[in-house]
Formats: sequence, structure tokens, C-alpha cells
Amino acid sequence: MMLFWQPWLLVLLIVLPFTLGQSSKKHNICQKQITCGACITAGEGCSWCSKEVFPHKRCDNMKSLIRLGCEGFIDNPDHSVTYVKNDTVKNANGNQEAIQIQPQKLRIKIRPNKPYKFKLVFRLAEDYPVDLYYLMDLSNSMADDKEKLASLGNLIAADMSKITKDFRLGFGSFVDKTVSPYISIVQKKMQTPCAKCTKAYGFKHQLTLDLNTSLFANKVYEAPVSGNLDSPEGGFDAIMQSIVCDDIGWRDVSRRMLVFSTDSDFHYAGDGKLGGIVIPNDGHCHLNKAGEYTLTDKQDYPSIGQLANKIQEMKVNVIFAVTSDQLEIYKSLSKFIEGSTAGRLDDDSSNIVSLIRKNYQV
Repeated sequence: MMLFWQPWLLVLLIVLPFTLGQSSKKHNICQKQITCGACITAGEGCSWCSKEVFPHKRCDNMKSLIRLGCEGFIDNPDHSVTYVKNDTVKNANGNQEAIQIQPQKLRIKIRPNKPYKFKLVFRLAEDYPVDLYYLMDLSNSMADDKEKLASLGNLIAADMSKITKDFRLGFGSFVDKTVSPYISIVQKKMQTPCAKCTKAYGFKHQLTLDLNTSLFANKVYEAPVSGNLDSPEGGFDAIMQSIVCDDIGWRDVSRRMLVFSTDSDFHYAGDGKLGGIVIPNDGHCHLNKAGEYTLTDKQDYPSIGQLANKIQEMKVNVIFAVTSDQLEIYKSLSKFIEGSTAGRLDDDSSNIVSLIRKNYQV
């Protein structure tokens, strides 16, 4: 009689002991622990026997410890949850603020290596406060956009009124650092860098966030353009001051949005050395009574990481509204800044309303 090896039988003979070994190894993960702390941390199925006289492995699964005579002396802690604040989601009503997330605050004491699930409710409240600060590059190349933007203030407000009745609009502008090589240091050019241009500046806060959106149009019309030499602008300085300064008027409870409009790329940390500026940006507010950034020629530009951390800390959503030739670089930048988006700005800025609406609805 001839015997033939069947391939599946050979595989079974090899794999089965390995599988059993793996199962045994996994089963014994508790028994390998020699302290209570290590036992509880090892896995959610591990329990510790604290009985004074116990001749077996003290760390094992609950059933095994009971079977071995440790009932009543078993430590098997579970999660502990306290709902500190658990108000129901609701719209704003009079002086009462809207609640969009529930629970608002809870304290959880979690057992290591054991997941805990809890229910989280979110609902976008009606008439939730929105603060929108428009930060615009006012170098000479953006002159046409400035005129169009002034006429869009009421249109922006009208569109946002469909979402919330509590909408505030503010405005600020920037150019670049006022030293060479960013601007010309020829005296005549410093005072009038281009036709119908004002002296260059780093950042200027023009309008505190306000319900009266007609003020926005007036301030934009009044703001003169300026000029500089190099293509990158000082937008990072402007963003930093816009999000950290109380003068801007950000409310404690509001959806904070900042629209950054430009047709150029940006300077960042390290570029200040070109102008002899080596002191790092400190991330603090430095505006004078006129709303001008006073350390534009003393501190370097912020780094991307520094700006990203501050934007996250201040809970501001940034919209980079830029011309088509700059769109890719700002899309790349937005990947490093949580909550930010980048969109193409039409030649006359006419699509800015749709960019704002789209960001709000994300």
C-alpha cells in the first residue's frame, strides 16, 4: 500500500502548532506581569489578585482568578466619567450664548489600553456670531482690487446675513518692511514710491470689527496704496498682528474668519536678515494708537510653524484669496495651517463673497 502526502495536510501540520503557540502566547500576556500596575496596563482582560496568600499567578483574566479562589480580592478598574458641563445644544437667545457642541466639558479617567466611547453632539447654531477681518495687500499692483473691494462690503454683509444676523466686518492692510532691500531707500522714493502712492508700511489696522458694514467701504476707499521693490510681501507680519491684537475686536464667542488677499507670495522667518533684521518674531501685539505695527523693522517675519500655532491657538479660520499665479503656493501653505483654505481671486475680486461663503460652510 502506497502513502501519499496531501499538500493541505502538510500545511496543517506546520501551521497548527504555530497558531496554538500564538494563541497561548496571547492568552498568557496577563500572567507575565508581576506588579499590579503592569497587570492593569497590559490589557483590558487582565485583573490582579490582591489576596495575601495566593500560590498562583496574580495577574490573569477574571474567570481564572475566581476559579483559583481569589473572589473578593480582585482589582479590575474600569473607566470613570464625570460630565462637568452637559448643556443641550441651542441657538442664541437674548443675552444667552448659542451652544453648538454637547457635552461642553467632561472628565474621564481611562484605563490604559481600553477604549472608551461617548456620544458627541454638534449642531450649527442659527445666528451664531461671525467676525470677519479683511486683510489686504495694498501694494500698487492691487490698486484695482481695492476699488472693487470697497463696493463689496455691503454685498459681503448681505450674503452673510442669510447665515447669521450677528456679523461684524473689519479691515487692515499691509505692504512690507520699510528698509532696504524691500523698499527703495532713495529719499524721494521712500516718501512717494509710485504715482498716487503713500509711504510704505508693514501693517496697519484700518477698521475695528463693526456691525456697520458701510464703514468698511469708507475705510477701504480712504486707504492709499503704496509700493515696494521685491515681489514677496510682508503678509506674515500682518497676519500675526491681526490675530493677536485686541484692537482688532475679536469677540470671545464667535466664528473668527480672516480673509488674506494678495497677488504676491510671502516673506517668512529668515528673510529679515536681508535687511539686517535678526531678532525673531515674538508673536505678540505691537500696534500703536494709529494701528501701525511698530516693530516691522525690528523683528523678523514669523515662521510658517509659528504662524500655524498662533492661528490654531486663537481659533481663526484663514482664507487665502489670491491671484491664479499664486494659488498653488498658497494651497501648499494652507496644508500646514489648520482650518485654512486657498481660493483663486478673480482679477477684480468679484468672487470674494463666494470664497467666504464656501469657507464658512466647510
